[in-house]
Amino acid sequence: APPCESLSSSAGWGARAWRCHPPSRALRSWRGRQAAQPLPLSYVVFDGPAPQPPLVFLHGLLGSKGNFRAIARALVQRSGRKVLTVDARNHGESPHSPTMSYEAMSLDVQRLLRRLHIPKCVLVGHSMGGKTAMTLALQRVRACAAAREQPAGCRVWGNCCCLPIPHHMGSSAIGPDKEHKRPSLGVQEGTLGVS
Repeated sequence: APPCESLSSSAGWGARAWRCHPPSRALRSWRGRQAAQPLPLSYVVFDGPAPQPPLVFLHGLLGSKGNFRAIARALVQRSGRKVLTVDARNHGESPHSPTMSYEAMSLDVQRLLRRLHIPKCVLVGHSMGGKTAMTLALQRVRACAAAREQPAGCRVWGNCCCLPIPHHMGSSAIGPDKEHKRPSLGVQEGTLGVS
């Protein structure tokens, strides 16, 4: 699409409007900017004996590696895989830096994986961690496996894809004391504005 296109005055308010499409930033090279220096990240390894590539969990904004502790333990117990939980730069116990970009966070994760001699892994990210994982995938296309556009069993509503939870990963995997309790009807009414 062209950078900007004119929309007709059929918008109903008689004014001329423009729809602009900024160039995609997803594949734009960032090498022209001064590259960030990778930082040594704080992490926890939950060791498992299985030979499959480890799972690496990346938290969201204002989160920490502790956010995934219960899930990591359950996954090691049930799958035998090694699981890593990582503090991003400027979060938790990782060093702080004035540079805070997805490229910088991706370089941090790549440095950690090289240091731990992990050539292949499964990156699992929430929010900011997910964007970091996607940035890493764009930087290292050869290291990424092709993903199905719609995984088996996936149900789509709007732009959300809902995957079924495997039976061994239900809420009991993290313990009954950690399950989310349904709020009382009064709380629901107040929150949802139901009268």
